[in-house]
Amino acid sequence: TSTDIALHHAFHNQESRFDGIIHLSGAPIDIEVWASRLQKISKKPRIYISHGRQDMVLPFFVSDWSNQIFTKAGCQVAYHPHPEGHTVGPIDPIAQFILAALNDTNK
Repeated sequence: TSTDIALHHAFHNQESRFDGIIHLSGAPIDIEVWASRLQKISKKPRIYISHGRQDMVLPFFVSDWSNQIFTKAGCQVAYHPHPEGHTVGPIDPIAQFILAALNDTNK
């Protein structure tokens, strides 16, 4: 998944700027790898999680796994369940997340 790629990059390129992950209706493929990499990343990324409660592709409960992994690792998590299916959910909170990350990056 794109989150696996992002965590791989952050783990192997810790000197690069890596400020956040937008995790949309996703699921951890290997929980132990995610947890291990997150523990070893010095600058924890902020995380935006969105998952539909009616998702028929990836069950909603897997978003809780992601939320727990990121929270336990010390990441700042914005968790946004929504009533839809396998969609991104409302766009406004995603845009606000991106704008906040960009604003913090420019400080």
